[in-house]
Amino acid sequence: MPRQDTHHAAAAEELARFFQLHVALDRPIEMWSERIDRHWHDMLPGSETTEPGTSSSEAHEAYDRFCIEACGRRITHAEGKGHGLISWTAEYEKRFGELPKIWFMNEGGVVDRPARDHYLRTGMVIASWDCGPLQPDPMERRPKDEGKDSGKTAPPKPIRDSDKDKKTSSRAG
Repeated sequence: MPRQDTHHAAAAEELARFFQLHVALDRPIEMWSERIDRHWHDMLPGSETTEPGTSSSEAHEAYDRFCIEACGRRITHAEGKGHGLISWTAEYEKRFGELPKIWFMNEGGVVDRPARDHYLRTGMVIASWDCGPLQPDPMERRPKDEGKDSGKTAPPKPIRDSDKDKKTSSRAG
């Protein structure tokens, strides 16, 4: 179980949204937020922050449950370094509105103000990343019986966000 902190709920919500984007876009996307990535790593089975007394199978079940509730399938973490323009911010904004501050926080909760200000002015994020979701095997994405539910995944959980319709109107020029 991830360690609790003042940003725990927001990090969990944003990780769920990240997983939803990955599934919707049907391609790997960049995990560039240090704070949200820390939450993801804390959730992964076998992490050093797993609650004492939690078995490996319980940790796997908790992570799988989070993934299924967020996006309908298990998301596999993959290492992969890069730097550049983050490819999915426009799609995020269409679905959820402006990226919240937590995306710009380091693991300690400090906001990278120059990066956030740049995003607010331009709508673009330029960042480095060292991991992301692994693209699933095409056979795992397709139901076994042409168009019928394979029973392997649940439908994605709907987004409960009062700010869903808010757009980036605060962005200057």
